[in-house]
Amino acid sequence: MDTIRLIAVSKNQAVDRIEHLIKIGHRVFGENRAQEAKSKWLNIKKKNPDIRLHLIGPLQTNKIKDALTIFDVIETIDRERLAIKLAREISLAPKAPDFLVQINTGKESSKSGIYPEEADSFIIFCQKELHLHIKGLMCIPPAQEEPSPHFYFLKKKLNLDEQQAAASVGQIYLINNYKKAFNKKKVEISQVLLTLDDTIKNEKKINAKKTLKKLLEKKIIPIINENDTVATDEIKFGDNDRLSARVAEIIKADLLILLSDVSGLYDKDPKKNKKSRLIKEVRSINKSVMKAASFTNNQFAKGGMTTKIMAAKIATNAGCGMVIVNGNSKKIIQKIFIEGEGTYFHPKKRKKNN
Repeated sequence: MDTIRLIAVSKNQAVDRIEHLIKIGHRVFGENRAQEAKSKWLNIKKKNPDIRLHLIGPLQTNKIKDALTIFDVIETIDRERLAIKLAREISLAPKAPDFLVQINTGKESSKSGIYPEEADSFIIFCQKELHLHIKGLMCIPPAQEEPSPHFYFLKKKLNLDEQQAAASVGQIYLINNYKKAFNKKKVEISQVLLTLDDTIKNEKKINAKKTLKKLLEKKIIPIINENDTVATDEIKFGDNDRLSARVAEIIKADLLILLSDVSGLYDKDPKKNKKSRLIKEVRSINKSVMKAASFTNNQFAKGGMTTKIMAAKIATNAGCGMVIVNGNSKKIIQKIFIEGEGTYFHPKKRKKNN
């Protein structure tokens, strides 16, 4: 239980259920809306003054007074106008909450948030000019994109505690987006969070294998991600490329598909060199392959193509083939099998005990 950092509570959650969670030891909670939270939490917090309540949903400027009355942390400073109004109201309030700045890492016009290139100057403005207690950053990654690069952008600016708190909130939004997408196809999903330990220590590895096997047998699609909330630097993958390779090894997959923003592995960086050549097949991961992977694809990426080659080593050594393709290409899965799209890494012969 002590690994759970924040519990998000829906507006329909009964007070007695919240009090039960408090009774068994939880002290950090999240609410989505300021007005509904005020009527519910004022009495709860009087009885339990050590509770930390987070606002994890958007904050309208006409709800600032309500928010300052009840919340200890407001996680969604997403615009300058809101920050200025918060500073004015805080000057008249008995206490000041902590804040997280919402970064629009995907630069989506439909979402609020500060653009990445404006983040540093905005944070300095909030801290130095407005005297707001900025304690971290958060983002809601685009639903159609791999979330890890977006979280890594935040990670570079956060310490471990702040990273894990942000991850616990981000997972809620992430799995909800997956749920909506798969509901359209009437496909059931589950959420599986793993650490490096879960894929290399034998007992944990066996448990993970059994869980994944049972889900697949029941035609439930597991949405697998790293458990950032409990992982430390010593037990982190740090990227989903290697995580996916370990999962492929556990379930004895025949093929692992990694989506990139380029069409595969090139002999030179295709974004800088028009004469670069796509490498269609890799039979052995040698120094020339590692050299070809030495560029990073993406402004948010951690390791880029290099971590994909590291994943290829794990997968192919376990007897699983791997393909790197452009995830932005339409019907890319069909193109792999029909047109031979991407770079294919040949697997080694699977050992009998694998």
